[in-house]
Amino acid sequence: MEIMKFLSLDLHRFKSMVASGTIGCKKNVVVLGGSCKYICYLQSLISCFRVIMVFLFFLGVLGCSSNPTKKEAEKAKEYSTIENVVAGTSSEKYNLVKCKGKYGIYAVDEAEILPLRYDGILCTIEDGNNDFFIVELDGKKGVLLSHETPFVPIEFDNIYYDDGVYHGFFEVELNGKVGLFDKNGNNVVPCRYDNVQLNRIGYPYGIFIVRQGDKYGCVINGKEMIPCNYYSIIITNDYIMTSLHGESSQIAMNIGNKYQVYENGYMR
Repeated sequence: MEIMKFLSLDLHRFKSMVASGTIGCKKNVVVLGGSCKYICYLQSLISCFRVIMVFLFFLGVLGCSSNPTKKEAEKAKEYSTIENVVAGTSSEKYNLVKCKGKYGIYAVDEAEILPLRYDGILCTIEDGNNDFFIVELDGKKGVLLSHETPFVPIEFDNIYYDDGVYHGFFEVELNGKVGLFDKNGNNVVPCRYDNVQLNRIGYPYGIFIVRQGDKYGCVINGKEMIPCNYYSIIITNDYIMTSLHGESSQIAMNIGNKYQVYENGYMR
């Protein structure tokens, strides 16, 4: 306590006491030599001590105030289950987390997978290779991988996934038109058709029947190779057959070598 009183002396009082040759601290008397260098040394020491005390005080205040804030933020988080579409049950790997109206994804060990910044997270698609998350932000939907790795751009009105219906493809919808993305992130059918059909012979090779109004065509490897001018399209093992209204089907494309069709696309 005596030291604290001594160090708390204001500079004016300190100088006046030095001028008389002594500094009183209750019962003790400290005698200083006449050299100015000792006076300057003590003045600097007192100033440094005051700065350190102020720093430690504010550090303590900030430390005490930050901990409650962090705890309050943790209490505000709401955890719930999220559907794994592939399994048809709640995910065993992830939880949906909500805080202040925003959503994120945390692993069951509470590691952050997607931050709390989305307006909605619809589901997970856990197929054993990659884990996909259909998210909503500012009224648009997209697909992300973990840690916000982009997959399908967040720019569509709706995104649908169902193994039984879409056979591993994501159907996207924008302004009433639909398209497809595969699980490699390729836009295999541009989002400009009224309907996309996944023919069991065609889709494994990137061949899709598309419809505009009441007319049909074919998209192959992301390109419209047969325009939507036909009333019917039939895909066989070797050919794509088309027909106009009231006419019999005609061969429009030879697909006997489906690998070549998938890579390049070619007309008969």
